[in-house]
Amino acid sequence: MIRFTFMLLIVTNLAYGFMIDHPVQGATRIRDTRAFVATASRPLVEEAAQAPVIINQPATGKPKITQLKSTEDYRNFIEEDDRLCMIKFYAPYCKSCQKFGQQYSRIGKEIGELTIRNKDGSETTVREGEVRMAEMEYGSNKELCKSLGITKLPSIQFYSKAKLVESFSCGPRKIGMLLERLSRLRSMTPAELEFEADMNQGIALGDSVLESLNIEIISETALPSC
Repeated sequence: MIRFTFMLLIVTNLAYGFMIDHPVQGATRIRDTRAFVATASRPLVEEAAQAPVIINQPATGKPKITQLKSTEDYRNFIEEDDRLCMIKFYAPYCKSCQKFGQQYSRIGKEIGELTIRNKDGSETTVREGEVRMAEMEYGSNKELCKSLGITKLPSIQFYSKAKLVESFSCGPRKIGMLLERLSRLRSMTPAELEFEADMNQGIALGDSVLESLNIEIISETALPSC
């Protein structure tokens, strides 16, 4: 029994020494693979660092918001083409107008016309807008703004084929209302927009006639002043 145990110890020591001198091929393969990954991936990392990063970026360019400084500018803008037009009426001293102006620019960035300025000062259109946008300063065009029914600032008017489609006052707190109406008008066909404009003009004409009749009735029934 003692002899058998002694022989077993000798065989075990021999086997252990053989494994140290001749490691298993699998272990060598794993160590070589790790070394390969460490060395081979280094150029890939360096190339990736030098390569340009491609990400989904918004369209470049500045939203084109046409400045309307006269009645002629106004007429030329709404008659330029058949696209839906949006005009903002504002005053530089109006804080609500300033806040709303930032939101107006964001809308232009999303769906308006985008341009880039060239070295010679000219502008190049990089995206045709679904909606054309403009703005008019109230103080410099007071008579025109009054004739268009602008009584509060800021206000918005939509036009299609030079016809007024919709008009309403719209401050920064009413941006949701503007986006809702804008979405509705964008979903309409040119024929539907024209019909909407004709309907609104008919309603406005009716309101004007009723207002003039009320003025006449009041003036007839009013007592003469002493």
